[in-house]
Amino acid sequence: MAWKVALVLDTEYSVGDLGKLVHQMPAWAVDTPARREAAPEIRREAGELWAPDPAFTLFTPSGGNDRAETCRSIVGTLLEHHSYAASLQLIGVSCSPDLIEILSDEGFEQAPEGFHEGISFRKPIDKLTGVGEVVLDASNWTTANDFYDSFFLAVGAPDWHGRNLDALNDSIATGNINQIEVPYRIVIENLSQAEPEARTATGRIIELIHQLEAEGCPVAVIVREP
Repeated sequence: MAWKVALVLDTEYSVGDLGKLVHQMPAWAVDTPARREAAPEIRREAGELWAPDPAFTLFTPSGGNDRAETCRSIVGTLLEHHSYAASLQLIGVSCSPDLIEILSDEGFEQAPEGFHEGISFRKPIDKLTGVGEVVLDASNWTTANDFYDSFFLAVGAPDWHGRNLDALNDSIATGNINQIEVPYRIVIENLSQAEPEARTATGRIIELIHQLEAEGCPVAVIVREP
């Protein structure tokens, strides 16, 4: 399942770029003859990456040349097929009050620009259903490794998982690594009882989680003291 989905309204967006995009997130794109011809190969290369969500979907636009209206007509259907979608990447449409209203009606708000082309919208985690908690007890933590030990155990991380912020970012945001995937809230209990080194390291991890949440990843962190 995918938490981020692309909606490509630009008919000039190339088939090659679509193939690359589908390896980063499922994509819905306006139907064209070239895309229709390439669709079976794009889906074959994606395989089961986003299963059970569809990896690549073509649709016939409505609303004439008004891409915001096309977005209005298709976004509900898109969300029916991607029930865990918490972030939408819109490619080929300008941000406008109408577009913001359309996405707001579906519970989304504009997110900061990321490294992907287009406009990002996010659904706050409080508006998502089925969000669980990953509870970590920090009372005996002495170093950063103690956070990783606790988190890896809680989410079923593989033994080869890296112990740094880049690896944690990939693990949470990119996914397909841990047994438990987002959406979830990380609840850190008794952090005030941890040793200073562990608290400092955990503070940097908390900043990363806040950044991922702001970008649309359905994850949040709560520090809970007695």
